[in-house]
Amino acid sequence: MQALLTFILLASAGSPGADAGKQLAAAAKSGGEARICELLAQVGAEPSKATVQVVLQLGAEHPSHKVYEAVRQALAAVRGADAIEAIGKTLAQQTNARMRTLALFALEDIPVATTVEHLTACLKDKNLALAMHAARALGRKPMKSAVTALVGIVPAADKASPEYSLIVRQALYQLTGQNIRVAEDWAKWWAKEQEVWEPGLADSGRGRTWRGFKPPVALPRFFGVEVESVRVVFVIDISGSMEEPAVNLDISRMELVKQELARTIEDLRPETRFTVIAFNSKIVPMWPSLYAATPQNIAKAVKWVRGLAPRSTTWTQEALEAAFGIKEANAIVLLSDGSPCKGAGVLPTKPILDWVERANRFRRVAVHTIGFRDAFLPFLRSLARQNGGTCRNARPDAPVGEGEEGDPGGAQAEGVQPEPEGGAQPDGMEPEPEGGAQPVEEEPEDGARPEGGESEPGGGAAAPAAAGGER
Repeated sequence: MQALLTFILLASAGSPGADAGKQLAAAAKSGGEARICELLAQVGAEPSKATVQVVLQLGAEHPSHKVYEAVRQALAAVRGADAIEAIGKTLAQQTNARMRTLALFALEDIPVATTVEHLTACLKDKNLALAMHAARALGRKPMKSAVTALVGIVPAADKASPEYSLIVRQALYQLTGQNIRVAEDWAKWWAKEQEVWEPGLADSGRGRTWRGFKPPVALPRFFGVEVESVRVVFVIDISGSMEEPAVNLDISRMELVKQELARTIEDLRPETRFTVIAFNSKIVPMWPSLYAATPQNIAKAVKWVRGLAPRSTTWTQEALEAAFGIKEANAIVLLSDGSPCKGAGVLPTKPILDWVERANRFRRVAVHTIGFRDAFLPFLRSLARQNGGTCRNARPDAPVGEGEEGDPGGAQAEGVQPEPEGGAQPDGMEPEPEGGAQPVEEEPEDGARPEGGESEPGGGAAAPAAAGGER
């Protein structure tokens, strides 16, 4: 915090925004959260460049969520050309990663045409995560310049990453309603339509729904959630209640999840890196980091998943902490059938949501949630909404988009027996473990891969140890 105060005083000294900077510095030094938020609300539409730097630094460094939200609101209200230029310069030149990310968020939130040029420059950033977020931000700018920028980056995005390629096409669909797969065809279409094109965003200006979007390649699905990311962690509840029968099916929830997850893993794209974290009263990662979806690793992962067995309680926060601890991941898919709990007590969910907000403030990991009928859906909905994900019911046969939070089909039950797609499905019988796929004795320490051993009697995570994967 001392570095923050020093920066604020230096940035504001002798500038037109000196008074505002000094007042923010004084409020930050005294620890007065309410006073800081009050001052941020007074920043106005045309703050000085120095004041912009003070606000960005404050948002990047201050631990309070209220202060962070006040910073976001203050930056979103900016309209002055000099202030927007200062934000763009921070995005392009700042070495502080959090300040760069916050500057990008600000440019996304400000509904002014001059923000597009700064976001366009970021499309070629060496930090691919920032480049992908810039593409998403441009998809929310109903302007010709945004379409021009996105069409122009399609070939480079195709070469850089399948995930980047997908995000750019989603952004273009959001703006234009066009599903075009070939990069050259995008350029031809835009050359023909650019002069007459007019923005026509649905959903009160926030963009089209994804019902009509067709990805350039088929995406794997887990209970209807399309796995867009190629750096994903599946977080799977294996508490005792997962032994309950799935609605309208002759198998348990656990067996249904194992079938669906095994099929999803088998469908992962070759460029995907992934792992699975099973949790109950212990946290058991299949692998301590993300491993490539090679045929060998997929076979090992499917074998590990089929060895999962339910028992004990639901340590949701610890599972999320383990997932966020995998720094390479940019998407988490959480499946649970109950409220977070330890022992016989149900835990309050606000501390969990607050922890995830702090952990994800600048990372922007997408968190998708899937719940069975008696899961604590308000928590799952809030977790997904807060982190750019979707909340769905555990219905294996649901079409994409059906059952999502906010969708008319969202209140449906767990579903009926799905028809097999793309080959025979697992038969739901738990196979005999082979080789090293034995239950683990205790929670692995320091992210180590689980070793074989006997399971703990009467509790703990009955999850098989995975054989070594290939990175």
